Amino acid sequence: MFIGIDIGTQSLKVLVTDPHLAPKGTARHSYQASFPQLGWAEQNPALWEEALAPTIAAALTGNSAALVRRKTASRSMLDT
Repeated sequence: MFIGIDIGTQSLKVLVTDPHLAPKGTARHSYQASFPQLGWAEQNPALWEEALAPTIAAALTGNSAALVRRKTASRSMLDT
């Protein structure tokens, strides 16, 4: 079994394959970046860490439905 992990700007995605690289399950955990001031975009690495275990677990079930949990980082007044 192999587990592929993609940590992106909007979500963490996981793909689980068998030893022959045939897909067995996928899952995704969504989160948002924060924008503390004009021209800045930040992500809290804790969001990635929190997303990793449950997303792998969801992919291991073999269910191809996306695991969607929205984590919103603090937003600046520029976003209102």
